Amino acid sequence: MKLDMKILLILFFIIYYCTATTILDQINDDHYLFVKKLNQLPNSEIKKICDDMERSLFNPYRCVNNTDTTNPHLFDGLSVEEYTKLLLFKNRDKKSPFTLNFNNNLKGDKRSTLQNLKPVILVPGIAGSGLEAKLHKETSPSWYCWKNSNWFRLWLNLAEIAVQKCFFDNLDLVYQPNGTFTNAPGVDIRPMDFGGVKGVAYLDYITSFPITLTDVFGSMIKFFKTLGYKEGQNIRGAPYDFRLGVDSLQENGWMGDFQELIEQTYSMNGNQRVNVISHSMGGLVTLYFLNSMTYEWKEKYIEAFIPIAVPWGGAAKALRALTSGDTFGIPLISVERMKSLAQSSSGLLQLTPDDLIFDPDHVFIYTPTENYTISNLQLLFDNLGLSYINDNMYSSVINGMVPNVTTHCLYGYGVKTEIAYNYPNGLNGKPQIIDSNYGDGTVPLESLKYCATFQSSQLQPVTIEEFNLAEHVGIIQSKQVFESLYQILSNQ
Repeated sequence: MKLDMKILLILFFIIYYCTATTILDQINDDHYLFVKKLNQLPNSEIKKICDDMERSLFNPYRCVNNTDTTNPHLFDGLSVEEYTKLLLFKNRDKKSPFTLNFNNNLKGDKRSTLQNLKPVILVPGIAGSGLEAKLHKETSPSWYCWKNSNWFRLWLNLAEIAVQKCFFDNLDLVYQPNGTFTNAPGVDIRPMDFGGVKGVAYLDYITSFPITLTDVFGSMIKFFKTLGYKEGQNIRGAPYDFRLGVDSLQENGWMGDFQELIEQTYSMNGNQRVNVISHSMGGLVTLYFLNSMTYEWKEKYIEAFIPIAVPWGGAAKALRALTSGDTFGIPLISVERMKSLAQSSSGLLQLTPDDLIFDPDHVFIYTPTENYTISNLQLLFDNLGLSYINDNMYSSVINGMVPNVTTHCLYGYGVKTEIAYNYPNGLNGKPQIIDSNYGDGTVPLESLKYCATFQSSQLQPVTIEEFNLAEHVGIIQSKQVFESLYQILSNQ
């Protein structure tokens, strides 16, 4: 009988191994064909996709050869074979240049000196949170779109995006007469794996395997794990519905869930105070949250607030997304549908330029008949047919707010950044982009630097660290930033 059990166990593991290998092979084949198909497009089309990715508010994919119009190439300029090696784990050599090895990232062997692992919660930026949907709809836009389903990954899901009519019907927000935006009828949406890391590590997965080119906090989480951190215990995620503004996140209970997550993480880790690391829009969400909490609560539960690349006063790119659309760095997605989504997103509206930082008379959009500044944004929205948008929806998020906790601000600079747009053929035409060499490629330097004003507005320490040529998304995957985070945590 014991021998029979051993044989059965051996057979089970053989079957399991063969099944897993088959799944990996299928994943390899699917993504091999996906990348191959994209790279077989005419060079002009690849160049356009690369330019759209580079200009996007959020660009999880990369094109490094987009300046070479004779040979543009998607996805870091890798061959398809190299791409599948990077994306998956098949045939992966420990010495491969594509294997991430964070043991050598820090200067010297410092891991043993980080004795006290202060807990960390990660709050992503716009489009950086995984979202799940559950459907109980009475109608659908097409016969092949589901009307009923249990929870499934909606954002980001390349398979869903392939059927864009269904995808946007599930993701779009609906404006209500009371001035709020809600999910489409019959659609429930929630952050994915709140308190875990799967909703903030990578944007897309196939089964349980991450698509590594959709890295958000994935590389940072790997780094923390080399220091001894454990997912779900002292390194946790706080994804949120980035379509919504901070007021809506307060109303739908997310802020309360965030408070509970921080308190729970504190208790799970021997009553150690929590570090909140926020990227981009996540910094605005965290600042709003901190301002809603008492001094006593923050003193008890918060070790430090670490905002990275935060658009404190907004960014011009948000205006372009509202006016012309933004692909969010996703190849082949409908720009018009993304524009429609942006125009119903209170989360994106709160990223428009703020007159607390920018000159109210600075022109962000030029047209033959009208120039648009912060002072007349309402006229812009009216002329776009968006008269339901009012100044309460895009008013300052940061007005009068300070963290009142120890704060370490990190951001990049020296990257070509959009600051204005010329529409020679009117708002329905294609914009000519006006750049400056200041900022992180998405957020202008004026907006990034606003964090320094906290130094004179609160008693707790505020430090500023700038990273030359660190771009908006890449900064949270940067070895230099990991080194800085290590120094911050080790000095606590």
